Amino acid sequence: MRRAEHGISKPGEPKRIPAKGRECSIPGCDNPMFSRLLCRKHYRRAAKGLPVADPDDGKVVGITRSGRSYWGVVEHDGERLVCHECGKSYLNLAVHIAMTHGPVREYRITHGLTMRQPLRTERLRDAARARGRQLAENLTDARSPRTLGLADAGLIVRGQRISSKQQSAIQRRRHET
Repeated sequence: MRRAEHGISKPGEPKRIPAKGRECSIPGCDNPMFSRLLCRKHYRRAAKGLPVADPDDGKVVGITRSGRSYWGVVEHDGERLVCHECGKSYLNLAVHIAMTHGPVREYRITHGLTMRQPLRTERLRDAARARGRQLAENLTDARSPRTLGLADAGLIVRGQRISSKQQSAIQRRRHET
């Protein structure tokens, strides 16, 4: 009987041990075999339905060179991501690609990257998450009954913008209380 969590070991079970002396069946990959004649990296890509190798060109993920990096892999040198085209490092590779090399979608297809693979460093992604959380907190403060009570009833109309004079009047009232 198959488990619902394909390939995930149950608590207390040992992790899958690579087969001794057997290597991945992908040409050029020297990693030990994990399952179905593939190493862990290639097996995980295949399990997600992603290409392990490009049948047209014979390119293999992480082995075949694609420009100045490897096909299907976003390399990083510590804190920055390396561009496949020019070999330079950037914090936000997507912006560089769009400004220099053309559409990001074509770049991803050309170099075997998935559409979900992040092209920003972890630090930038964390900063964006923090900004999103801060924005959500600011919105909850702005929508509180106390804040709405300070505004003129005539101004609280869905979709109506408030002029800068009206905003300053609301802020003055807020500071008075």
